[in-house]
Parts: sequence; structure tokens; C-alpha cells
Amino acid sequence: MSVTVELESDLSVEVDTCVNDIVGVLNSQHAALVDQVVALLADSRLWAGEGMTSMSAWVAWRAGMSPAMARSVVAIAERVAELPASIEAFRRGELSLDQMATIARNAPAWADVQSRDYAIVMTVTQLRQVLRKYPFPVLDEEGHEVPDADTDAPESGDTDPVDTPEDEADTD
Repeated sequence: MSVTVELESDLSVEVDTCVNDIVGVLNSQHAALVDQVVALLADSRLWAGEGMTSMSAWVAWRAGMSPAMARSVVAIAERVAELPASIEAFRRGELSLDQMATIARNAPAWADVQSRDYAIVMTVTQLRQVLRKYPFPVLDEEGHEVPDADTDAPESGDTDPVDTPEDEADTD
């Protein structure tokens, strides 16, 4: 009986290692796609044309992605400069496209490191719930909390944390 358990344990470790390697490569390749979209956003002549109405439509077409997933890629690309810690973890394969999209849609730039740290240990569903409901304080230009500010209002430049169809695309 102990031999069987030992063999199953060895197989389980091997499978976990293999899956971790595959997922890490997949995540880093998604990050590479985001980096290409950053470059494309800088010059619409590289992607705009007949029938191409938006960057996300182009990504959906070229990457064979659903429109919702393509919008996620573009949402991340639009916030690359604001979220350096999360983006670096994404490039290393530590964060998935869904985790990174959740951070890009919901976290203020100043909460980048904390959001990345949450993403590493939470499921996507948990991360979505935490980042949507977290009462991020409003900060002034110097990084000080603004008293009596409307904490439900997104900061300037942040994306609207409203539930969107792409946020609800997966179910547990």
C-alpha cells in the first residue's frame, strides 16, 4: 500500500511540475502579446484599416480570441506604465491573463504591489471580489489621503470598477 501511495505522489509531483511549466510559458506569452499591443496602441496606422473599428477588434481577429478576452489584453496594455510590479510578474509567468486583467480594471496604480501580491495567492474569483469591493482611498497628487472623498468614485485615469461581462466570463 505504501508503494502505491509513493508512486501516486511521484506522479502528482511530476504532473504539477509539468502544468506549472506550461502555465508559466502561456502566461509569459500572453504578456508578450500585451507588450506588442502597447506598441500598436502608439500608432494606429499599424492596425487600423477597413473593418477594424478598435484595437480590441484587431486583437480578437489576429489572436483568435473572444472579444471579451481581447478587451482584457487591451485594458492591460493601456495600464502597463501604471502597474510595473504586476506587469513584471505577468512577464515572468507568475500572473495569468485573467489575474492581470482584474488588476488592470480595478486597482489604482498606487496599489500595484499589493494587488500583485494578492493575485499570486488568490484565485481569479477571489481577486475580483477583493479588488472590486476594497475601499481604496482617494489620494491627492502628493499621495496623501483626501478626507471625506467619495471612495466609490474611481481616481482619474483609473478604469471603472463596474461588473462587466468579461469579468463574469468564468465561473467556479
